Amino acid sequence: MSKIRIKILLIFGILLVIGFSILNVVSFLEFKRLIDMYSYQKVYTAYLNYITTGIKETDGVKILEKPNNDYIVYSFPSEGFGTETVYVGIDKKEIESLTNHYMTVIIIWEAVLIFMIITGTFAIVTILLREIEEHRKFMDLVLMSISHKFGNFIAIQKVNLGILDKNYDRRAVDRLMIANRKLERDIKTIIHLLERKAEDRIQTEKVDLSKIFKKMIKEFAEEMKRKKVVLSLRSVIIEVNPIDFEDLAYNLLSNAVKHSKSKIHIKICKGENNVLIAVRNDRVEKEKEGMGLGMEIMKSIVARYNGKVRVKIKRNFTVFIILPLK
Repeated sequence: MSKIRIKILLIFGILLVIGFSILNVVSFLEFKRLIDMYSYQKVYTAYLNYITTGIKETDGVKILEKPNNDYIVYSFPSEGFGTETVYVGIDKKEIESLTNHYMTVIIIWEAVLIFMIITGTFAIVTILLREIEEHRKFMDLVLMSISHKFGNFIAIQKVNLGILDKNYDRRAVDRLMIANRKLERDIKTIIHLLERKAEDRIQTEKVDLSKIFKKMIKEFAEEMKRKKVVLSLRSVIIEVNPIDFEDLAYNLLSNAVKHSKSKIHIKICKGENNVLIAVRNDRVEKEKEGMGLGMEIMKSIVARYNGKVRVKIKRNFTVFIILPLK
């Protein structure tokens, strides 16, 4: 993304330089035309003053006997002054001073303007690219969710159907029912992802986090029977979107159940200014991290509430979620 930003700014910079170069040429030619008019008007006034009063020098303009390199010289009829031509010169230093002042002012203002334009453009490009990147990541997350969830569901159904094909087994039927419930929940999670993206603002209400987690724990009752589950769920009232936190709890528990070997510890506690949710599980030996897609979904939810996610991996896998109290 940084390469795209650099390319955009480089192209824009080149166009900006070309544009200002053309503007400088046009403005300089116009300035030269005005300077020529100013010089001629001043010289002609001095010439008229000379033929009427005989004064040879006034306000940087001088009557010359012949052309002089220190002056920009104009020639006029002598009008009876004994020579065929009257040479009137305006001091080059005056013209150079006016030109230098004009160019200095132009360069300074152009530098300021270019800096402001480039800075503003950089900020706008950064914002637009960030929005594009966030949208791309969001769509990747949705597609990964669909692929991952449906892939798991189909794999489980194939195993269960294979068992049923050989002989009826109530456990296979139970597994099918659990898989169907999970798929239903996964589809709801994906729909919620899309709804959150489309929302202008978060619809919140006061909810008890412990009740949300207890509700989600019931959905994993069958899988948790074979594990030691420790619950420390303090009643904490917080203003959030309940659907967001059902999805959050579901993903936390789903990963803890899936990747734990035998133990799961779920804790909710309240501090002075924040709420802490911690889910810890031991790890299957081959499992290195324990969360992938679920973590991304969870982070997207927590970010909506200006919360933080911390992961600690040692003997156990622990996810800490810190949410500010409003």
